[in-house]
Amino acid sequence: MENNFLIKNEATSRKNKPEESTENRVVDYTTEDWNKPEEIENVVSLLASCESLEMLAELRECAIPPAVFKAAAKSLEAGKRQQIKEWVLMLNQVA
Repeated sequence: MENNFLIKNEATSRKNKPEESTENRVVDYTTEDWNKPEEIENVVSLLASCESLEMLAELRECAIPPAVFKAAAKSLEAGKRQQIKEWVLMLNQVA
């Protein structure tokens, strides 16, 4: 699957696009889409909820562009940002 695709459940799709179906669909997110403030905030929330190296590794497997991770990390609390940075360095050593 290409990097700019995600599987989204239509029942949980964006509030401004209500969907009736709960069937999965592929959504094509361009870099422009990811750079929207609301998308960066979503990634901030995801990073903030990472409680382990493994959780971050799974998140990094998603189709989120690295630049969006970097932008989101800047909004994290200093301690969490440092923890994420340490985990990223560890994950990069393994890769």
